[in-house]
Amino acid sequence: MKLWKTSTADNKFRNSVKERDNWICARCGKDFKDNKKMYHCSHFWGETRSSTRFNYDNCIGLCYICHYGDKVNGWEFNKQGEYRDFMIKKLGEKKFNELTKLANSLMSRRESIINFMKEYETLPILWKANSKKRKKVL
Repeated sequence: MKLWKTSTADNKFRNSVKERDNWICARCGKDFKDNKKMYHCSHFWGETRSSTRFNYDNCIGLCYICHYGDKVNGWEFNKQGEYRDFMIKKLGEKKFNELTKLANSLMSRRESIINFMKEYETLPILWKANSKKRKKVL
């Protein structure tokens, strides 16, 4: 199989996280099935860290307001506060510490994409529902 471009892997990953979380914001609980553009895949450890870029434990679905908010209340700007507490509660202390260790390890982007491509093949089919590119209707 040909290695995916980063943008392809990102799109497949983000969409599978959104499907996994059923388009429900993990913070406010609102349903975004009818307003998908306002629903994001949030990485606790940022996408610059290849080791956790495609890690499902590292990501949750958040609406735009809960993700970015007003740059004060959005979880993207509060990762060592409420967002961290949420992740510890979600994962448990041990798994959160393992994720933190992984986030601080080195991995090439190529290696992370190869690992994700292997994992993607084993995902439930529903997680992949929106991961395929749609053809434009003329």
